[in-house]
Amino acid sequence: MPIVGKIIKSKLAVLRGYKSCSINADYRNMTKFAGDINNGFVLVRATLNS
Repeated sequence: MPIVGKIIKSKLAVLRGYKSCSINADYRNMTKFAGDINNGFVLVRATLNS
């Protein structure tokens, strides 16, 4: 699948009060984690817990 760049503006994608982070996945798979040691899951959990 080709990389197309940003799909939406950052200010619409980031919750106020949280820092922005990137997950190496496409739009369909960015919330599907294989387990709690998956890099994307660890990043999201750490961001939400900070």
